[in-house]
Amino acid sequence: MIQKRTDPTDLYPDPALQRIEHWRRHGEPKDKLDLSRLQLTSLPPELFDLAPRLACLDLCHNRLTALPPEIERLTSLMLLFLDHNQIQTFPPEFNRLTSLIVLSTCGNPLIEQPRVPPGCIIFCDPDPSEDQPELGGSLKIQFFGSDPDPFDDQPEPTE
Repeated sequence: MIQKRTDPTDLYPDPALQRIEHWRRHGEPKDKLDLSRLQLTSLPPELFDLAPRLACLDLCHNRLTALPPEIERLTSLMLLFLDHNQIQTFPPEFNRLTSLIVLSTCGNPLIEQPRVPPGCIIFCDPDPSEDQPELGGSLKIQFFGSDPDPFDDQPEPTE
Protein backbone atom coordinates (compact mmCIF):
# COMPACT_ATOMS: atom_id res chain seq x y z
CA MET A 1 0.00 0.00 0.00
CA ILE A 2 1.33 3.41 -0.97
CA GLN A 3 1.23 5.94 1.83
CA LYS A 4 0.45 9.51 0.98
CA ARG A 5 3.22 11.82 2.10
CA THR A 6 1.98 14.36 4.61
CA ASP A 7 2.97 17.98 4.34
CA PRO A 8 4.33 18.99 7.77
CA THR A 9 2.29 22.20 7.63
CA ASP A 10 -0.89 20.07 7.67
CA LEU A 11 -0.09 19.27 11.30
CA TYR A 12 -0.89 22.87 12.28
CA PRO A 13 -4.61 23.69 12.33
CA ASP A 14 -3.93 27.40 12.87
CA PRO A 15 -3.39 29.21 9.52
CA ALA A 16 -0.81 31.55 11.12
CA LEU A 17 1.23 28.59 12.35
CA GLN A 18 0.94 26.97 8.93
CA ARG A 19 2.42 30.09 7.31
CA ILE A 20 5.17 30.34 9.94
CA GLU A 21 6.11 26.69 9.53
CA HIS A 22 6.06 26.95 5.73
CA TRP A 23 8.27 30.03 5.90
CA ARG A 24 10.62 28.27 8.32
CA ARG A 25 10.97 25.29 5.98
CA HIS A 26 11.04 27.04 2.63
CA GLY A 27 11.84 30.66 3.42
CA GLU A 28 10.32 32.04 0.26
CA PRO A 29 10.43 34.90 -0.03
CA LYS A 30 13.31 34.41 2.32
CA ASP A 31 12.95 37.55 4.40
CA LYS A 32 9.19 38.37 4.24
CA LEU A 33 6.41 36.72 6.20
CA ASP A 34 2.78 37.44 5.37
CA LEU A 35 0.41 36.94 8.31
CA SER A 36 -2.21 39.35 6.95
CA ARG A 37 -5.96 38.69 6.93
CA LEU A 38 -5.86 35.83 9.45
CA GLN A 39 -8.08 37.45 12.11
CA LEU A 40 -5.18 37.33 14.58
CA THR A 41 -5.90 38.79 18.00
CA SER A 42 -2.36 38.15 19.22
CA LEU A 43 0.97 37.14 17.71
CA PRO A 44 1.89 33.46 17.85
CA PRO A 45 4.95 32.86 20.07
CA GLU A 46 6.50 30.82 17.24
CA LEU A 47 6.88 34.04 15.26
CA PHE A 48 9.68 35.23 17.52
CA ASP A 49 11.79 32.15 16.75
CA LEU A 50 12.24 33.59 13.24
CA ALA A 51 13.91 36.73 14.57
CA PRO A 52 17.37 36.49 12.98
CA ARG A 53 16.07 36.09 9.41
CA LEU A 54 12.87 38.10 9.33
CA ALA A 55 13.21 41.50 7.62
CA CYS A 56 9.60 42.17 6.54
CA LEU A 57 6.43 41.29 8.44
CA ASP A 58 2.90 41.92 7.16
CA LEU A 59 0.25 41.85 9.89
CA CYS A 60 -2.37 43.95 8.05
CA HIS A 61 -6.11 43.36 8.32
CA ASN A 62 -6.13 41.38 11.55
CA ARG A 63 -7.71 42.10 14.93
CA LEU A 64 -4.58 42.95 16.88
CA THR A 65 -5.12 45.32 19.79
CA ALA A 66 -1.53 45.32 21.03
CA LEU A 67 1.96 44.05 20.27
CA PRO A 68 3.68 41.94 22.91
CA PRO A 69 6.95 42.97 24.59
CA GLU A 70 8.59 40.07 22.72
CA ILE A 71 8.42 42.22 19.59
CA GLU A 72 11.88 43.43 20.59
CA ARG A 73 13.26 40.01 19.58
CA LEU A 74 12.67 40.83 15.88
CA THR A 75 15.95 42.70 15.67
CA SER A 76 16.37 42.22 11.90
CA LEU A 77 12.94 43.62 11.11
CA MET A 78 13.16 46.48 8.61
CA LEU A 79 9.57 46.72 7.33
CA LEU A 80 6.50 46.28 9.53
CA PHE A 81 2.96 46.60 8.18
CA LEU A 82 0.25 46.87 10.85
CA ASP A 83 -2.51 48.51 8.80
CA HIS A 84 -6.16 47.98 9.70
CA ASN A 85 -5.89 46.47 13.16
CA GLN A 86 -7.10 47.88 16.49
CA ILE A 87 -3.74 48.97 17.93
CA GLN A 88 -3.82 52.04 20.17
CA THR A 89 -0.37 52.02 21.78
CA PHE A 90 2.96 50.29 21.42
CA PRO A 91 4.97 48.58 24.17
CA PRO A 92 8.13 50.37 25.39
CA GLU A 93 10.16 47.49 23.93
CA PHE A 94 9.11 48.57 20.43
CA ASN A 95 11.84 51.22 20.36
CA ARG A 96 14.44 48.42 20.42
CA LEU A 97 13.67 47.57 16.79
CA THR A 98 16.75 49.48 15.68
CA SER A 99 16.73 48.08 12.12
CA LEU A 100 13.20 49.33 11.43
CA ILE A 101 13.08 51.73 8.46
CA VAL A 102 9.37 51.61 7.52
CA LEU A 103 6.34 51.27 9.80
CA SER A 104 2.81 51.42 8.41
CA THR A 105 -0.02 51.97 10.90
CA CYS A 106 -2.91 53.19 8.73
CA GLY A 107 -6.38 52.28 9.94
CA ASN A 108 -5.49 51.88 13.63
CA PRO A 109 -7.01 53.97 16.43
CA LEU A 110 -3.60 55.12 17.63
CA ILE A 111 -3.51 57.24 20.76
CA GLU A 112 0.17 58.05 20.23
CA GLN A 113 2.87 57.31 17.69
CA PRO A 114 5.46 54.71 18.70
CA ARG A 115 9.06 55.58 19.39
CA VAL A 116 11.08 54.44 16.39
CA PRO A 117 14.75 54.58 15.32
CA PRO A 118 16.19 57.71 13.69
CA GLY A 119 15.21 57.98 10.05
CA CYS A 120 12.30 55.53 10.28
CA ILE A 121 9.37 56.45 8.04
CA ILE A 122 5.87 55.99 9.45
CA PHE A 123 2.89 55.74 7.13
CA CYS A 124 -0.23 56.61 9.11
CA ASP A 125 -3.65 58.19 8.96
CA PRO A 126 -3.66 61.97 9.25
CA ASP A 127 -4.66 63.48 12.58
CA PRO A 128 -8.11 65.01 11.98
CA SER A 129 -7.31 67.79 14.46
CA GLU A 130 -4.42 69.02 12.30
CA ASP A 131 -5.03 71.43 9.45
CA GLN A 132 -3.60 69.60 6.44
CA PRO A 133 -3.63 70.27 2.73
CA GLU A 134 -5.74 67.91 0.68
CA LEU A 135 -3.46 65.33 -0.89
CA GLY A 136 -6.15 63.32 -2.64
CA GLY A 137 -6.00 60.50 -0.09
CA SER A 138 -5.83 59.74 3.59
CA LEU A 139 -2.16 58.87 3.97
CA LYS A 140 0.20 60.94 6.06
CA ILE A 141 3.93 60.29 6.00
CA GLN A 142 5.93 61.19 9.06
CA PHE A 143 9.68 61.13 9.48
CA PHE A 144 10.96 60.41 12.97
CA GLY A 145 14.33 60.32 14.62
CA SER A 146 17.25 62.70 14.65
CA ASP A 147 16.75 63.75 11.01
CA PRO A 148 13.07 64.69 10.73
CA ASP A 149 13.10 64.72 6.94
CA PRO A 150 15.65 62.49 5.19
CA PHE A 151 15.06 64.40 1.94
CA ASP A 152 15.80 67.76 3.53
CA ASP A 153 19.56 67.48 3.07
CA GLN A 154 19.24 67.50 -0.72
CA PRO A 155 21.10 70.39 -2.34
CA GLU A 156 19.01 73.31 -3.46
CA PRO A 157 18.57 73.43 -7.24
CA THR A 158 20.65 76.11 -8.94
CA GLU A 159 19.43 78.15 -11.84
